[in-house]
Amino acid sequence: MKVVTGPLLLLLGLLLLSITIVSNVVWPTEFLARAPQLAFLALLIVLLLVTGLRSYRGKRALWTALLLLPGGLLAVALSATFLWVDYRLADRDWAGAPDDPHKIWSTRGLVIGGTVTEWNGTQNSIESIQRGFEQGARGVEVDVFFDPELGGFVVSHDRPYNLKNGELLMLESLLDAVGEDRMFWLDWKKLRHLEADEYQQALDLLMRLTARSDLRQRFYVEGEAPFRIRQARAMGLLTIFDTHPLADSNFLTPLIISLYKSLYYFGEHSVLALESGPIDQPIFGPVTVRALRDVPLFVYHVPDDAEQIRSIARQDNVRVIILSDQRLNRFGYLPQD
Repeated sequence: MKVVTGPLLLLLGLLLLSITIVSNVVWPTEFLARAPQLAFLALLIVLLLVTGLRSYRGKRALWTALLLLPGGLLAVALSATFLWVDYRLADRDWAGAPDDPHKIWSTRGLVIGGTVTEWNGTQNSIESIQRGFEQGARGVEVDVFFDPELGGFVVSHDRPYNLKNGELLMLESLLDAVGEDRMFWLDWKKLRHLEADEYQQALDLLMRLTARSDLRQRFYVEGEAPFRIRQARAMGLLTIFDTHPLADSNFLTPLIISLYKSLYYFGEHSVLALESGPIDQPIFGPVTVRALRDVPLFVYHVPDDAEQIRSIARQDNVRVIILSDQRLNRFGYLPQD
C-alpha cells in the first residue's frame, strides 16, 4: 500500500502545485480575492508532498496518507476543472445573450402606485406588461407555475395563484396579447418539484408556444436546477441558470462562483443570473464582477440607486437588469448616462 500511496500523493501534490501556479499566472488579478483558498491549497500541497515523501521512504505515514488521498484527489479535480472552465469561457461567444444598450427590463410589468401587497392583482398582468412595453421596456420578467391539472402555465408570482381581473391568466393568452417582437424572461416557479413526465409535458408546451415567428430566440427560461433546465437547453430553448452566490465579501465567494461557472459552462446555458444584493452588502461586488467577467449575466433585485445601476450597467457582460421596485420606469437608461 505504501509503495502506491507515496508516489500518488507526490503526484497529486505536484499536479495541484502546477495548476495553482498556472491559474495565478494566467489570471493574476484574482490572487488577492482567492487568498483564503490559495492559503488552504498551499497547506494541502505541503501536506501532500511531505506525507507522500515520508510514505515513499517507508516512514509511518500510511494512515495520514490515506486520509489525505481523497482530499488531494478532490482538490486536483476541482482545480483542474475550474482552470479548464475559465480557459474555455474566455473564448466562448455570447450568441444566445441579448445585446442592447437599454439593459433595464420591466419586472412583471410596470405597476402603477399601490403597496407591495396590492401589487399581486396587477403585477404579471397583460395591462402592466403592456404598459411596460409602451413605456420603452425591451423585455419583461414574468413569473409562472406549470399546472399539470390545467395543462398549462399560470402567470402568477404566488400560489394560490394571483388572479387577473378575477381570472387566471395563462401564459399562452399573455403571449397572444403582448408577444410580438418582445423579449421574455420566464421565471419558472417550483420547476424542480415537477415529476419527470410533467416536466416533459411543460417543455413540449413551451416548444409549441415559442414556435411562432422568432419568439424562441427572444424567450429565456430561468431555473435554479442546472441539470433540469439543461433539458430545456437541449431542446433548443434559451436558458438562464439562476444562482445564489454569497455576499461579495465572504471568503468562500470565489469558490462558490467557480462552482456556479462550471455548472453554467457544462450545462451550456445561455446566461447566468444572480441578485445584485443591497448597497451596503453587495453580492455583485468587485470580486464577483471579476470572477464572472467572461459570462453573460442577468442581474436582478437591483436597488434604485443611480451609482449602483450605473456600475452594473457599465459591465459589458451584464445584458439585462431588473429593478426591485416594479413601479419604476428606468427603461430609457443607458450605461453612459
